[in-house]
Amino acid sequence: MTPLRQTVEPAAGRWAAAVLILGLLGHALLFVRIAVLFAPGMYLGPSGSDRLFYFDYVRSIVIDRDLDFRDEMALWPPSSGLVVRGETPINKYPIGAPLLSLPAYAATHAVMAASSAAEAAPRGYGRPYVYAYALSQLTFGLVGFVLLFRVMRRYFDELISAIAVVGAAFGTELLRYTAADLLMSHAASFFSLSLCLLASVRLREAPERTSRWVACGAAAAFVVLVRFQNGLFLVVPAAAVLVALGATARAPIGVRLRHVGAAIAGGSAVLAPQLLAWRVMTGEWIFNGYSEEVSFTWLAPRSRSGKPARQVGAAPRHRRHRHADSRD
Repeated sequence: MTPLRQTVEPAAGRWAAAVLILGLLGHALLFVRIAVLFAPGMYLGPSGSDRLFYFDYVRSIVIDRDLDFRDEMALWPPSSGLVVRGETPINKYPIGAPLLSLPAYAATHAVMAASSAAEAAPRGYGRPYVYAYALSQLTFGLVGFVLLFRVMRRYFDELISAIAVVGAAFGTELLRYTAADLLMSHAASFFSLSLCLLASVRLREAPERTSRWVACGAAAAFVVLVRFQNGLFLVVPAAAVLVALGATARAPIGVRLRHVGAAIAGGSAVLAPQLLAWRVMTGEWIFNGYSEEVSFTWLAPRSRSGKPARQVGAAPRHRRHRHADSRD
């Protein structure tokens, strides 16, 4: 290494760290600005549908110590999205994001319960609970930026990587969900995708290490545990697995099978909470809550209105043309 490079590289690393730290700090300050000063009503309690169902997971587990959501629906009914079997409400949303906030929520409840009178036991929907949930999601969102930086610096200069990560953090729609609307699952989703991307890259770097296979399988499963739709992203760890298998082609077949088994075991362990939740709520190990309100057939896709997908949007175009002709 030349003397000039010895001088420049540490300096670039320090600048990269400074850019990344400023970006993370800016996110935290933006959260304070929005949640505390500008729009405190956003965090007076969970609202809507998605936010409420994610939040209800932790409330039911910590306070009621079950997955029976009848109490939650009575205390704070959702605006939409309720799935009911018989008289039992079912939480159709994935459990991954709530699990990330479970420790913070439980700690908050311990403090609130200890400081409250017995006749005024906290219900679990107050601002301290919601802030605990939101701050934990914010934390994992910020960790996601660090993980993404660790991926990018493998291929680009550290300073360029830091600028790109911070630019994406502040220049895309992700900013809304990692600094403001933290009761949604998008911050946790970004964390899971960054984690999976890093685990996939690390598997390619050292395919002979069994721990890398376990980590890749677990990270891939966590992507789905947080947000079912993100299952499309699993093409990334699948490609990493294929490359890793190719790199270890000369290894004994027993070693390769052990590696694949390790990835499956890691993924199964991570998916277990969702399978157990479905089992407790519905009596089934696999459950699709969205089938209660939307059906889809690959060979004949249709919109919610019942129109074939190829016809969606056709009528408005015809109407616009008709109006244009009338003006002429």
